[in-house]
Amino acid sequence: KSQTGGDSDTLRHVKTNIIAGCCMSLGLRYAGSAEKGAVDLLVKHLEAFRAVKCRTKTDRQLIECCTCICALAASLVMAGTGDVP
Repeated sequence: KSQTGGDSDTLRHVKTNIIAGCCMSLGLRYAGSAEKGAVDLLVKHLEAFRAVKCRTKTDRQLIECCTCICALAASLVMAGTGDVP
């Protein structure tokens, strides 16, 4: 246990889920707007989740879920723009 009284795995899961939730809220807030700042931030977090997924054997399901949430959020922001990189 850590000094804060919580298990380090639990705290890591909470932080990961909070980041994914924030990404989803950004996606909903800027849906269809093609806001460059929002897309850049979402892609940054998407790439970070993908990098973690490649490095870890544990928490794969959690990281995969959060990766999908970030990808969905980015697609919401870019919806209707016709931008296909």
